Amino acid sequence: MLLQFLGAVPFSLGSAGATDVGGSPSFADPFTDIANRVGRSEANKFPFTPPQPGDTSIDFSAFYPMSLNVLDPKFDTPYSMNFNLTIERELLAKTILRVGYVGALGRKLITSIEGNPITQAGHDACVVDPDCNENGDGGFVFQHQLFPDHSVYPGDIFASLGTEGTRANSSYNSLQISARRTVGDLTLSLSYTYSHAIDNSSDRYDGLFVDSNNPGLARGSANFDIRHAASISYVYALPFFKHGGVEHSLLGGWQISGITTLQTGLPFTPTNGTTFGDNAGLANGATLITSFPDLVGSPNNVPADVKAAFASHGPFGKLEYNPLAFQLPVGLTFGDAGRNLLRLPGRVNFDFGLFKRFAFKERYAFEFRWENFNLFNHTQPDAISGNISSGGAGATSAMSCSPSASFAGGTGDPTCGGFLVLNGSHAPRIMQFGLRFQF
Repeated sequence: MLLQFLGAVPFSLGSAGATDVGGSPSFADPFTDIANRVGRSEANKFPFTPPQPGDTSIDFSAFYPMSLNVLDPKFDTPYSMNFNLTIERELLAKTILRVGYVGALGRKLITSIEGNPITQAGHDACVVDPDCNENGDGGFVFQHQLFPDHSVYPGDIFASLGTEGTRANSSYNSLQISARRTVGDLTLSLSYTYSHAIDNSSDRYDGLFVDSNNPGLARGSANFDIRHAASISYVYALPFFKHGGVEHSLLGGWQISGITTLQTGLPFTPTNGTTFGDNAGLANGATLITSFPDLVGSPNNVPADVKAAFASHGPFGKLEYNPLAFQLPVGLTFGDAGRNLLRLPGRVNFDFGLFKRFAFKERYAFEFRWENFNLFNHTQPDAISGNISSGGAGATSAMSCSPSASFAGGTGDPTCGGFLVLNGSHAPRIMQFGLRFQF
């Protein structure tokens, strides 16, 4: 047990009150659910006396159920294996071609899971028990406390056990091709990578590792997976006023350079962001996301009537995906849409620079630089509404209601206020000038 990470009394001065058991407290009484729903309130645990070393007389029952962070007793050493086979050859004069396979495997990677999950027997019992799977408002109760025999460890003693373990794994395979050619004053480089990174947890805090009993449910493209990436770079010394003299000093010696990048977008995950996102009834405190939606259609094809309804009723942004392809998960399940199902739009970007070195005497020179990033200033979307992150790697889009119900045959917003809406972009054109003195 990692005492330095415990966030519950009597080890900590902090408490979330009724929120710990799924309640909605008030400022006046933070330990009581404002609707007085069954199991959504808890006793005030303050004041208390912190336990002292060697004291065995402490009655911990006042602090039940406890949510703790622990270390998996099977915690192991993460490791990786890397593979590389590259062939390089000069094809023509001053032309180098390189073709290679690069791969990597990660094993026993660190991730956080729920250490006290609901068992299969507990899940099955909850499905047929109206007091368990409905609480008068369409949600699922906090099973650990009200149905303590449904979890691995007694739920009325231990609620969520955030467990740091080494259960994740990853793989990366890629074909990498590059070429470089020098012709006179022009140096040209090209590169292309076709790759696929797969894992079930992209980092220690990946909130999409939802089912402790089934790590494979989170298996998918890694948060940072870019399937195709190509770039073209060049440096060209302009062939004017090469000879010495005043003309060369003022008008000669200019260089242009640039990088053109083309790549597919990063993956992202549609999630169940409704009030009852814990659709599986797990009350999973170890991760941030508790269930996915169910996939019921083609998410990449947006019907015309959905586009029209979004234009009339939707929020600011661009709708590139079909929200009606998803619905709230059915039964006590984690949903079947899966992790990193969709991808953000790809990117085509142009950077450009102009340089000139003004030398005087033998030891001194000024270098002038004019640099442009996103030269043509075109919009390149990279963020989804409802992210738990700011966009890019690990982004999610949370479904806050039933899209089909909100769509209502074209009379409402099919995005529930922003589900799957692109509302952010890469940086606009940035232009900068620089002058450097060399001595």
